[in-house]
Formats: sequence, structure tokens, C-alpha cells
Amino acid sequence: MRARADVPRVVVPPLGALLLVGAAIAAPRTARASGFHVDEQDAAATGRSGAVIAHATNASSIYYNPAGMAELHGLQLQLGGTAVRPTAEFTPAEGGEKTKANPDTFVLPQLFASWRASAQVALGIGLYSPFGLALDWPASSPGAGSVRQAELHTFFITAAWALNLAQWVPGLSLGAGMDLVPAEVRLTRDIPFGTDVGSAALSGSAFGLGGRAGLSYRPSALPALSLGLTYRSPVLLKFRGDADFDAPPAYRGSLPPDGGVHTSVTLPQMLIFGVSVAPLPEWDIELDATWRGWSSYDSLDVELPDGQVQSSRRDWKDSYTLRLGTEYTFDKRWSARLGAIWDQTPIPSTTLDFQLPDVNRIDLSAGFGAQITPLIRADVGALYVLPASRTTAMADPLEPPVKGTFRVDAWVFGLNVGIQLDVAEAPPLESDDPDDSDDVGASAEPPSLEALPQP
Repeated sequence: MRARADVPRVVVPPLGALLLVGAAIAAPRTARASGFHVDEQDAAATGRSGAVIAHATNASSIYYNPAGMAELHGLQLQLGGTAVRPTAEFTPAEGGEKTKANPDTFVLPQLFASWRASAQVALGIGLYSPFGLALDWPASSPGAGSVRQAELHTFFITAAWALNLAQWVPGLSLGAGMDLVPAEVRLTRDIPFGTDVGSAALSGSAFGLGGRAGLSYRPSALPALSLGLTYRSPVLLKFRGDADFDAPPAYRGSLPPDGGVHTSVTLPQMLIFGVSVAPLPEWDIELDATWRGWSSYDSLDVELPDGQVQSSRRDWKDSYTLRLGTEYTFDKRWSARLGAIWDQTPIPSTTLDFQLPDVNRIDLSAGFGAQITPLIRADVGALYVLPASRTTAMADPLEPPVKGTFRVDAWVFGLNVGIQLDVAEAPPLESDDPDDSDDVGASAEPPSLEALPQP
């Protein structure tokens, strides 16, 4: 329908910002910093704030550092999930009532499997969601014209391998993996026409490819020291989907027609370095540093159904994260964990808005693990994102269009059950030898190559 002559044409805000919340990858921005990244993919790692790059404990090393698989033994399966419950509120710069996002909890599942095929080679596969989003603002939100509801699902399928090079370089292991990444997004927003309100509903899907590589090194001269390094490649996601615009009849002609929309977003590359020290055989301390290449995300271009291309400026910056975690195993079967994180946001104050309210954060974590039987282990972990606030830029009246202060915090809970199916290689819970230093806790040293069956 054509617009009436007495009705001015409405300029629709850039839809790139809409697809960003979903197309971009995802994550509970109201839950974590690091752009869209959700690093909590294992309950044991969550308990120690994700500081596990240099400390392989289970099959989730496929995600954290694939080289760690070379330190595992037997056939190992791990199943679990991470529940994320973020909260966010907004206070207008000119004063007035606060707006709180509707509470929501979403769960990210994980399944990892690793197999020590020989003394030198380990293989593994992982299914997990390191990017995911659930965001719901009320109709009264001053940012309803930017985003009302956003939901994004990404799923990583990682096939990985690791090579133990101890035969040539004592203590050195290498690993690599290929990532298959399907993704889906759904997003709604309001379009105001004076006292009347229209809406835009977007949905789309994408498929991307990526890779990862890592190394682990335990110097033979310093057995208490372990080093880890992981690189994760960028992943290009080309989203294709449909847009559905609704408005009162008098205004419908002012909006683009329903139809297909296209955009693309690249998940950032990452480089992570970790140093682990064991003051005692049963006690481990690790410090990790992460770099994320978010500076490549300077704008988002979206092709609308009528062929228009709209661009949304982002101007994100590279970001850094520091993680400190510790773990103590006692009585050869119980593990206690603590950790802390400093997490830098990549989003400048000029583009801070309701789509991704974000701040620099400090997180605290704790966890517990139990070797229930020689074959079964269970781990729980909890992480709390401490409340923090951040105010949008004020100098430019148009960027961002709604000015004020965001306050965010979040709870993250993880639960995993691990099973070692190779009974012959499962370590006993108890030892008849009081001098036996073998430890079955999460911090236990991996068996030597000589102890493994040779091919």
C-alpha cells in the first residue's frame, strides 16, 4: 500500500543493529563481557574461572586447548550444560523511571568425547555453544525501537586431534581442530509512528567454518610448571533470512516490503596463553590471558528486501581478559576450585545501547568435583558477574540515540558428568601403597607414555 500524501515518510532506523544481536554471534551481552563470547563450556573450568589453557583435566580440552587431549588417556565422554541468568536495567540520562529487562534463563549444552588412539595420537569431537543470546526488554523500554526481543542459537561441532611429541621433545603436545558452525537468529523491535506502533520481525540462519590450534608444554626440568597456548580462527557467518514488517495501514507504505534480508558477521579470532604452577602435587594455580580481535567489527551492512543497504556503525575495539584459577584435590577424589576474572568490553560508549549493554567486568567463581566411582566423575561450578554500571557517550546527540546508564550482572551455573569407558586404564580410587602419589582428582598428572598400552 502506498503512503498517504499527508503522512510523512518514516525513516526506519538501521536494521543492521537488529541483526547484529543475532547475526553477530551471540551471547548474553547482559551476562558477560568479551563481546558475545560465553567461555563457560565445562563446569570444572567454570569453577576456576576458565583458567585451564595449560591444565587439561577432561575432554573439554577440545574447546579450551585441543593439545590437552594428548595428556588424557582411555576413552572419555563428558555431558553437561551451562545455565546463564543475566539481569540488566537502564536509567535515562534526563532522569525518570528505570527500565529492567525481563528476566530470562537460557541453557547452553555441551558434549565432548576424546579417545587416546595410541601413545602419540588422541582424537576428539565436541558439540557446544560458545555464543548464545536471550534478551527481552519490556514494551515500555526507551530502547524498544532498537530491540525488544532477541534470541540467537549457535552450535559448534569441533573435530579435533592431538599429538604427543614427548618422544622427540619431552613434555610437548600439539593439537588442532576444525569447527562447523550453524547459527539461527530471531529478533523483534518496535517502529513508532507517533502514538501508533508498528513492528519488525527478523529471522535468519547461517553456516560458518573455522579452526583452532594449540600447544601444551611441561618442561622436564620444571615438572611443576605447565604452559598452554591456543589460537581460534575467525568464523564468517553469512546470514540469510526473512523480514516481516507490520504497521497501521496508513503507515505500512513507509516501510520496506516483506522479504529476504542479508548480512554477514565475523566472529573474532582469539589468542590465549596460560601458565600453570603446582606448588604441591595436589594443588594447581593458573593464570590465563586472552586477546580477542574485535577491532575488525567496525560496521554492519544489511541488505533489505527492497535492495537498500543500510549500515550501522559499531567501532568495536580489541579486548583483553585475565583469568586466575586454582584447584586443590584432597583425599584423592574431591576437588575444590576458586577463580576470578577481569573482562574488558570491546564496545565504545558511542555505540553502547540496548542491543548489547556491556561494561568492563569482574567475575568470581567457585566449584567442586567428585570422583564418584573409578569410571564416573561429576563437577559443578558457579560464576557471578559482579554488578557494574556504564554510561553512554553524551557528546553526540545521535550516537547513541538513547542516552543513560546501564547496570548489569549475571549468574552462571554449570554441571558436568564425565565417564571413562576404558576400564583397564581407569585409576583406582584407593591405593594400598601409602607412598603412591597417583591422584584421581581433576588435578591429577596424566599417566606417562610408558604406562599406556603401546600400539
